[in-house]
Amino acid sequence: MALASKSSILASLTGAFGEIVVRHTRYGVVVSKRPHRRKRKLPKAQQETCDRFKEAVAYGKKVLAEFKRKHPGAKTVKKGKSIYHLAVAEYLRRD
Repeated sequence: MALASKSSILASLTGAFGEIVVRHTRYGVVVSKRPHRRKRKLPKAQQETCDRFKEAVAYGKKVLAEFKRKHPGAKTVKKGKSIYHLAVAEYLRRD
């Protein structure tokens, strides 16, 4: 991973270019290798955890969309908290 200055030509680029990815963060422009998903199969317990987290994310998105529809203009419950993260945490705490 490399950091580039804001005045460089990379400051106007973002995204993947072959095997290189250019990202903009609060620290500046970051140049890194493209991430690759391993082709190995996950153990059953880990796959179940991944599937459960996917369900939690879908639930969080649904709750957030419903909240925005019912309460336009309201962004958070408390300062520093979001409806989405509260919904995901609630889903993951369920048995």
